[in-house]
Amino acid sequence: MSVVVRSTLLQVLTPEHQVNLGAAWSKVNMRRVMARYPTGSAFTNEPGVSSNVVARDAAWFTIGCDHFMPVFSRALLDMLASLQYPSGKIPEYYNALDRKVEDYGLNINDDTPLFMHAVNHHFRSTGDLDWLRRICDFPEPAIPAACSSPCSANHGASTVDGGAHRRGRAGSRQQAHPLADLGGRRIP
Repeated sequence: MSVVVRSTLLQVLTPEHQVNLGAAWSKVNMRRVMARYPTGSAFTNEPGVSSNVVARDAAWFTIGCDHFMPVFSRALLDMLASLQYPSGKIPEYYNALDRKVEDYGLNINDDTPLFMHAVNHHFRSTGDLDWLRRICDFPEPAIPAACSSPCSANHGASTVDGGAHRRGRAGSRQQAHPLADLGGRRIP
């Protein structure tokens, strides 16, 4: 079996042949679930069965995909950003055929902080400061949405403020934007 890998893609080489094959096979599996929909490039957990794109899964997917097909990751993140509710919350999922969103009526979800994590990872992987400046217009409302719920107030959410960790409720826009200091770079 021979595997052809374009030089622009990440290639994992270890002393263990099986690990190398596993890394190559993971790319095949990622590519298998990628599709072009009327609303753009996306992936679903059930290709051929469902056109719903779960935001949480898409955020995790982009973290691996950043090292394989970063343009695909960016398209997913841009789509999620465009579907963000006015409150800042990222939808639970959207339909890739018609952009219809659903959040099950929840006041908070894990999609929003995972989206912010995926944006952070994508920037660190690509170093594209222009994209980060553009996308940072979207996550800003997500910060209070993700951090001001009763859950974070009761459990003392850990936040980042100017690079120093502190405990407490993080509902104020006065706090440092969690994407403002990425990889030692400040966003002007």
